[in-house]
Amino acid sequence: MIQEFNDLPWHDAELIEIIIDRSRKDNVRLLIKWPEEYGGIRVSIEFYSCYGLEANMHFGIVPPDFILEAECISQSLKLDDIKKTWKQMGLDLTELYCFRITTNSTNSTINIFSRGFQMKEAGL
Repeated sequence: MIQEFNDLPWHDAELIEIIIDRSRKDNVRLLIKWPEEYGGIRVSIEFYSCYGLEANMHFGIVPPDFILEAECISQSLKLDDIKKTWKQMGLDLTELYCFRITTNSTNSTINIFSRGFQMKEAGL
């Protein structure tokens, strides 16, 4: 899971859209356009079984907003806090990850706390 996410061609990919779907167990979906050297295709990346979202988004810059880097993290203080909170309610979130995306154009940071993701081609 971690390596699969980290190996995607994030640098200079375009962040087009963020959708928070509260109707399907709090999924977060990103619409991404890969750089031209990777075909320039659009993909939908859906993070499922989400337990948190932090977004520090800076606006005022004319789009597009390109991604500087993205990584999947398996250990952090915030992950520990979320796991501890849910463990007290009887839920084991051992397989919870933080998917962190940092944009280049606006220096925005998005942290998605999720059990995993799936990706599919989105078309135009």
